[in-house]
Amino acid sequence: MRCDQYQELILTDYLDKEASGEEIERHLAGCGRCREFAERARKIALEPFEHIERISPSPRLWQNIKEAIEEDTAGAVREYPLDLWGFLKNLFPLPRPALAVATLAVTVVMVLTLLSKQAPQPHLSRVDREQVTHLASLMDDIGDAGPDENGGYGTVIEEYFL
Repeated sequence: MRCDQYQELILTDYLDKEASGEEIERHLAGCGRCREFAERARKIALEPFEHIERISPSPRLWQNIKEAIEEDTAGAVREYPLDLWGFLKNLFPLPRPALAVATLAVTVVMVLTLLSKQAPQPHLSRVDREQVTHLASLMDDIGDAGPDENGGYGTVIEEYFL
């Protein structure tokens, strides 16, 4: 197991003494980081409540809680196929729907802006145009020269790649 998995066990079961701590104890003996984590968790989660009297709720209260949970679960199962919005909210839980909508809107605007921009046309001066025209005419002259011994490609390397 990795340290983060041990730390989760420390928080959920080890400090509550709900699970056997042999494996966790072995890990804590060899891992200073997790040992420090367990000590901090003990100070934060357990020490403030050490001297507080433990009150046990009545069995009737536990029964009421159990019935409420079962009722809520049964209602959710019955409404599940009919409640598409609730299904989607459970499927994709968003802490702040407004934030999600705003993020989506900004993303759409950015994509549309990027797609709508055209590549800027280069501004050529008269001298640049003359040079481009001259280079184009040289290339036309090379193309008109006819095929050479390599089939018109120029060099063996060009023939290989083309």
